[in-house]
Amino acid sequence: MRSRLAFALILCAGLVLVPGTAGAGTTFTFHGSGWGHGIGLSQWGTQGLATKGWGSDRIVKHYSRGTSVAQRTPPAQRFRIGLLQYEGTIVLRAARRSFRLQLSSGRVLSRVPEGSTRYILIRKNASGHNVYKIKNGSGQLVAQGGSSSNHLLALRSSGAVIRVLDGGWPHGVGRGLLQFNIVGTRAAHLLALVPAEQYLYGLAEVPASWDMDALEAQAIAARSYAWEKIRRLGQNRSGCNCGLFATVSDQVYIGWDKEVAIMGDRWVTAVTNSARRVAQRDGATIQAYYSSASGGHTENNEVVWGGSPLSYLRGVCDPAEWDVTTASE
Repeated sequence: MRSRLAFALILCAGLVLVPGTAGAGTTFTFHGSGWGHGIGLSQWGTQGLATKGWGSDRIVKHYSRGTSVAQRTPPAQRFRIGLLQYEGTIVLRAARRSFRLQLSSGRVLSRVPEGSTRYILIRKNASGHNVYKIKNGSGQLVAQGGSSSNHLLALRSSGAVIRVLDGGWPHGVGRGLLQFNIVGTRAAHLLALVPAEQYLYGLAEVPASWDMDALEAQAIAARSYAWEKIRRLGQNRSGCNCGLFATVSDQVYIGWDKEVAIMGDRWVTAVTNSARRVAQRDGATIQAYYSSASGGHTENNEVVWGGSPLSYLRGVCDPAEWDVTTASE
């Protein structure tokens, strides 16, 4: 492990290794590798730099060249997060306290006490229109209504947590509200509508046990990614009618489950400590990509994805990644 670390450090120092048998003018090209696309911030490298005493702003600026970190206003006060897409049946449970299922027109279809379950199905009514049909835990139809323009909302009582039983990413909803959008026959999107900063509380991108400066750097990168993407693409993207997907298509969002996990309060503290801070270049929030590990050196964006080079997404040395990844082996 020491020889591998030494090699990475030599490369980062800008030294050129030339074998004795190589002729003059021989060149070597090294490309970053690791886990993920290797562009921008390296999460394991960030942890390594934090353990060496680097502050969060310095870490972010290291991986995003020529940037600064400053407070900016979010592009929207509430973010639309795509939890599920094109589902014919969605199951909700009142995990803590109660919630109600109400149409955007104001009509309440069902009140759901703590511990109870509701099945929300998208089906045609007697007139042939797609509507929401709500069944209780016993499978009995309790209400129906709504349309593609009269959305169904799940509104929490104070302190309530709704669990989305989808069998995929865990989604505990303890912030904001849920909105259903009918998008076809037996098909609806489910979105979480969450205040901008509270969206970050639910991101499950790095362990909450990491150094606080590493967590704050991750929060700044995640916030920058979200702010920039929503400002550029809006909140009605094709395929989800959302601003951000809740998966690796954007950032992994598990909601309340992140906050109440072991040491989840540390992640919330990191978000709070870095509130509204983003990485910017020439006064604009950057596309703050990040991945798990780079293998010792990050990569230029155009090498991985093609397209035009972005001045702040240049490959940089990532030597501290070895310290933490090899220590865990």
